[in-house]
This record gives sequence, C-alpha cells and structure tokens, in this order.
Amino acid sequence: MSRTLAGSPDFLQEDLSNHYSVEHGRTEERCRGRQRIVDNRQATPYDQIVEIRSFRHKGLKRFYELGDQKGIPGDLVAKVRGMFAVLDRMSDVLELSAWPLWKVHQLSGGRKDTWSLHITRNWRLTFRVEEDQLVDVDFEDYH
Repeated sequence: MSRTLAGSPDFLQEDLSNHYSVEHGRTEERCRGRQRIVDNRQATPYDQIVEIRSFRHKGLKRFYELGDQKGIPGDLVAKVRGMFAVLDRMSDVLELSAWPLWKVHQLSGGRKDTWSLHITRNWRLTFRVEEDQLVDVDFEDYH
C-alpha cells in the first residue's frame, strides 16, 4: 500500500510500503523511511507501525487525506500537519512523550481510553488506540 501525507514536505512524500529481506532468522525491514533489523525469533507486536483508521472530524480527515485546509483554522495548519507526520511514523503511542509541548495525556472519566494532544489553549487533537490503529481522530475544544 502506498500512502503519503498530503501537503507534507518532500522528505515525507515517499512510498510507505514495507520492504523485507530475510537472512538467517533476521528480517531487514524498511518501513516509512525507517530501517531496522528484527530478530524474527524475538519479534514483538511493538515492531508494528500505528496507522490511522478513522476520523470523527470531517475537516481533519479531508486535511489528512487531501491537504484541504477548509475546516481547520489557518494558524493551526502547520502544527496539525506536524502532528500527523509524527503519528504516521510512530510505532507506539508512548513515543508521543518525546513531544512535551503537546502535553500528551489520557483523558479520565467516561473518556479514559482517549488520548489528547495539545494544539492551542483550547483546541486538542484526540484519538483512541485500538489494535495498533488510531480511531476516532478528532479536532475538538473539550474545555
């Protein structure tokens, strides 16, 4: 499957399919610009790439798939594009802790399975994680 992030810089516009070569129980995997050697005898589910499966916000989906900025405030476009670039390349949601300005956290109460990324004072990018996929990705003001 070939997929690119619409409107992203040239270094992100690449074929995102997997390339494998097997030799003596090891796999050389090239996926989304990353190259790593995986010992197949010790492979874990953490060796997978997280993918976005569904959106709740129509404007966010259109922005992600087509680069159409309608529905996203103009001053937030660059930050949201950067967040999608990171989300597209992460293998585990805990990798987001490397971005402290995004104030990554899980919500509590009735939304305890939902993760939140800080965009501005009121706006957040929220999503849930199910089977190494991001679902219900939303652009919301929940305060």
